[in-house]
Amino acid sequence: MLLQRPETDEPDPDRTPEIGRLQEIAAAEGVAGSVTFAGRQGRDALKLYYSAADVFVATPWYEPFGITPLEAMACGTPVVASNRGALPEVVAEAGLLVDPVSEVAITSGIARALGDAGLAADLRSRGLARAPLFGSERTAARVLGLLEDVSGGR
Repeated sequence: MLLQRPETDEPDPDRTPEIGRLQEIAAAEGVAGSVTFAGRQGRDALKLYYSAADVFVATPWYEPFGITPLEAMACGTPVVASNRGALPEVVAEAGLLVDPVSEVAITSGIARALGDAGLAADLRSRGLARAPLFGSERTAARVLGLLEDVSGGR
């Protein structure tokens, strides 16, 4: 059985239950008035969201590629990311890597990125330099090279 999450342009807890769960958490923590759930955004709007953020946090327990941290880095936003899956390679020294299972590690990484202007500036600079390494053409060329290596050039 394939389950699909119905993504919506407007944050709708009935159609996207995860938004409802997160809204409940925000209310329970007393920050609901400071949190905006924007719903699905188009590609053109995403760069505005990334650029407006003080820090981008991506802490899944597993991530096979890591496009959203790359997008944030390309917008000059400091990144705090999981030390799991592909994120350590993608983010590397351009962000802060944390254990996604540890709330203390996550909040500590966020506090460091927000509380140290010099570190934030360094992460911005490193992210802007690193993000182009994962562009479509460059990635395709690397994959093609790997395929040629394993196939013996056939």
